Amino acid sequence: MAWMPSVLTEWSARYRKTRSSFLSVLNYFTLSVCLFFLLAKFVFKKLSYFSYLLNTRQQEIVRSATSKGRASSDPLHFSFLDATPNARRLPCPMVVFHVKRGDRSEFLFEAPVSTSNDALVRALCRLQNLRLRLAALSDALEGLGRYGVAKPPQEQGLDAYQEGAADTPRGEFYEADPLGHRTGEGVSAQLKDVLARVGADAKTALDSKTQVARRVCVEEGELLEKLQNIRGAVAMAFPMGLPTHDPVKLLLDAESAQDALADSSAVLEVMPEDSTELWWAGKQFFRDQHVRDLAGKNEKSTLIVKLQKKGGGAPGREPGVSEDERKAMMAFYFKKQQELQQAADDDAEDYMTSTWADPTALKNSLRGTGNIRPF
Repeated sequence: MAWMPSVLTEWSARYRKTRSSFLSVLNYFTLSVCLFFLLAKFVFKKLSYFSYLLNTRQQEIVRSATSKGRASSDPLHFSFLDATPNARRLPCPMVVFHVKRGDRSEFLFEAPVSTSNDALVRALCRLQNLRLRLAALSDALEGLGRYGVAKPPQEQGLDAYQEGAADTPRGEFYEADPLGHRTGEGVSAQLKDVLARVGADAKTALDSKTQVARRVCVEEGELLEKLQNIRGAVAMAFPMGLPTHDPVKLLLDAESAQDALADSSAVLEVMPEDSTELWWAGKQFFRDQHVRDLAGKNEKSTLIVKLQKKGGGAPGREPGVSEDERKAMMAFYFKKQQELQQAADDDAEDYMTSTWADPTALKNSLRGTGNIRPF
């Protein structure tokens, strides 16, 4: 056993050497992790600082461009006339105006609190009138592509009852207009598809229920782009142009929405820019003031506003519940009323004729005479 002390001494030395190596590796690993986290924290702080400087600079550029007006004294000119529809919008907080007509949502619009009320009302009126024009155009495109251009007013009528209609040469894509307003000389299927697509695109932009639910604010440049798309599609389908009496040409070329919609009931909803009034919470936005004078200086707010014609007064108060909630409550109370009426009509002693209330039910079941009726 003389070799035992030497073996123990050797194992002890190996253990101390291994332990020392392990502690060294652990120390190096801990130090590396600490240095990595310190470096990541430093980089994150620098990136946050640079992002703050960039946002501040962008907001200064927006304020400078808005104050200068970009060749216009209108503070909304930069946001809605100079900016292209596909341009990336700079992060600038604005007040969101939820425009309604009655209890129906129309569109969302945003503007800073420094905007003058006159510029705000004019911008909202332009958007409202442009939306009415686009809605009328998108509805008329299908008939234009299918039945062709409009007839002169003195020649309107069903082709089957026109004198000499049988001898009139017809085109390849002829389809008689059931209303007798158009010639029936439509365009090819490809051009019909083009007109249908631009009309559907315009209707998507005018879908107020979806746009408001998605919190999408309307821009004048976007609506003007839809109008130009329709103009281009019509020029492609009818390169010779439309007659002056065609409603589509009137909608495209009229200078004002009042003239463009003169032949439709939508003209009653046209808002003149000079005399329209804007109301919010029973208060009127006077044109010689600014948005902040009535709504405060909070940029992150949403105002439900309504446009009224001059002399119309304050709009009526909206109902406390929506139309869907009202229908659900009416259905619930109607069902409840039916249940109460049925309970009142039931005889108080009709349970006596029930099987569970028959005192001879057990005897009849044992005898097998439970299904026998006296009559």
